[in-house]
Amino acid sequence: MPPSPGPSGAISMIRRSLAVLVLFAFFGVAKGSDWEPPKGTVTTLVTRLRAQLPQGWSFSFDEKKSWIEIERIKPELMLNVVPNLSGEEKSTSQKYILGLTIVSFVPKDEYEKLRSENEATETKMDTLQKTLTHSRPFWGWPGAFKPANEEEKREFEEYKQLDASLHRLPDFYFEDLSLELEPDTLRLDDDTIQKECEDVRQKVVRTLSAY
Repeated sequence: MPPSPGPSGAISMIRRSLAVLVLFAFFGVAKGSDWEPPKGTVTTLVTRLRAQLPQGWSFSFDEKKSWIEIERIKPELMLNVVPNLSGEEKSTSQKYILGLTIVSFVPKDEYEKLRSENEATETKMDTLQKTLTHSRPFWGWPGAFKPANEEEKREFEEYKQLDASLHRLPDFYFEDLSLELEPDTLRLDDDTIQKECEDVRQKVVRTLSAY
């Protein structure tokens, strides 16, 4: 079985997972939004993705949530590596699920602009984090951090404001749709089935275009 990620990798995956939860607010797929994905493009995408699946896999599309779910029908023993920071969690029998969210289309030039803004923001955040933790590195940043004085309170508040200002960018696009691919945090006990799941994921990714 592949090893659990290190501290930086796990924190990155957690942040990525949380980003998925707020995508609706940033790209207009939330309930009450006027935006609707173009039905013709969605139909084309769904047809192409279905065609990539081998036997033993299912496909579903929730039109109201703009959510695509690709599932390996048979449950297998697997471990979610994100919460498994201690290495003490045990594998459980569950189904491997690959999820995609369709979001409002972000043109490539707009994507590059937002990405550049994110990079500048993250540079400021990294500087603040190093300043605040240089003498006391620990797991649990930033949730477990406790400012020791007024200056740290100010810097930590600035960090949180910067974090909240980051743009939640989609991973891929398909014609006039943008898509968010859920992070892959599952590791299967069986290496052969792990490879099967990775192959399906790669087929899905190759159907899309990366920014």
